[in-house]
Amino acid sequence: MSARAAANDLLIKARQADKFLLAGHPVEINLFLRGREKRRRDWAREKLEEFMKMITAEHKRGGEPKFGGRGMIMQISKK
Repeated sequence: MSARAAANDLLIKARQADKFLLAGHPVEINLFLRGREKRRRDWAREKLEEFMKMITAEHKRGGEPKFGGRGMIMQISKK
């Protein structure tokens, strides 16, 4: 997902993540950053946290978000 995606687009992706989590599958969240966005790690972390709040299914994090390549990566799985 893009860090500048519209709220409705993020909501659709959160619902899809809910479906995968409820089916018992782990979900990997990729937050793509472009250009100068890569230097604003605190802003990117806030965007990722906002997205995590949209996911309604109970989940646990597979660790802290990792920076690398094109942005941030985080894995979640069913509790």
